[in-house]
Amino acid sequence: MKPIQQYFFIFIVLLVSCTKQSEQPQQTNQQTSKPTNEQTKTIDPSTLADTVELTSLKQWPVPTKQLPPVFPDQARMNGVKADVMLKVLVGIDGIPRAAEVQSVKTSCIYDSINVELYREYEEQFKQPSIDAVMLWQFTQPLKPTGEPANVWVIVPLQYNLTK
Repeated sequence: MKPIQQYFFIFIVLLVSCTKQSEQPQQTNQQTSKPTNEQTKTIDPSTLADTVELTSLKQWPVPTKQLPPVFPDQARMNGVKADVMLKVLVGIDGIPRAAEVQSVKTSCIYDSINVELYREYEEQFKQPSIDAVMLWQFTQPLKPTGEPANVWVIVPLQYNLTK
């Protein structure tokens, strides 16, 4: 399998699995917290009204232009890597309209002594991830009728250190 095909396959598998998980009812007694303005872009209400389920599309959005996120300096200096999952609203033209951080997992060891440091590293990766993905471009998502559609997708980002 060629590298680009392998990446595309992984991207699609992640999208499908995350969509399936979001369809399952979640029971929790905790209050749900909304992302702050730093972690999401403002969404036009009319855009949200026109969103469709990813699984109902004829053509899924595929990244055509990907800019890498800026690696946070402090995390780089301390050798901290991260995996960030973003929920991105792809517009009918393939341009991201909104992005929210779903999760951040860092290589920093989480224990009772390092709780604040761990959370600080998580925060450092959020905004650069959103900023990068908002500059991406995707293929146009199409409904089965061939009409363009707005759709939420899950985008994984990896911050790895290279020598």
